[in-house]
Amino acid sequence: MSLRTAVIPQAIIVNTKPTAKTSKPSPKLGILKEARSEINSKTKAIIPFKAPKRVDEFEEKAPQVCADIGVGFECSIVGQFNPPAFDEGCVSAVREAAKELGYSHMDIVSGAGHDACWINDIAPTAMIMCPCEDGLSHNEAEEIHPEWATAGANVLFQAVVETAEIVE
Repeated sequence: MSLRTAVIPQAIIVNTKPTAKTSKPSPKLGILKEARSEINSKTKAIIPFKAPKRVDEFEEKAPQVCADIGVGFECSIVGQFNPPAFDEGCVSAVREAAKELGYSHMDIVSGAGHDACWINDIAPTAMIMCPCEDGLSHNEAEEIHPEWATAGANVLFQAVVETAEIVE
C-alpha cells in the first residue's frame, strides 16, 4: 500500500482547479474510503463538473498527473445532468423585471442541478442568479455583496407582481 495513493485526488485537483480569477467552475471533491481506520490501496474520488469541457480537460490531464506521482488512473462518468429549458413566460418576466429596475442582466445556462431544474418538470419556472465576487460560486469562498442579493430579491418581487393574477 502506498500513502501516495491517498493523496492522488488532491494532486489531480491542484492541477485542474481554476482560480477564482478565471471565473470558471471549481470542482468539488469527495473522497470515499473503503474502511474507516485505514488508508486503502485504492482511493475513489467523486468530482462533479459543471461544464463538459472541464471533464475533457480532466480526462486529458489527470492520467499524466497520476503517472508523475506513480499511481494508476481510471475514470468513469457515473451521472450526467443536462440543464432544462425554463418556462419562457417566467424567463421573460424575470428579464423584463431586471430591465425595468435598471439592472444588468444576461441569459445563462446552469447545469448545477438547482431545485428549480426539478420543479420545472411540474410547474413553470425560471431562475435568478446574482453575481458573486470574482465570479466564484458553489464554493466555500463564495462571497456576495448585500446590494447584489437585494437586487436579485427586487427582480423576483417585480416579476411575481407583474405575473400575479387577482383571484376573487
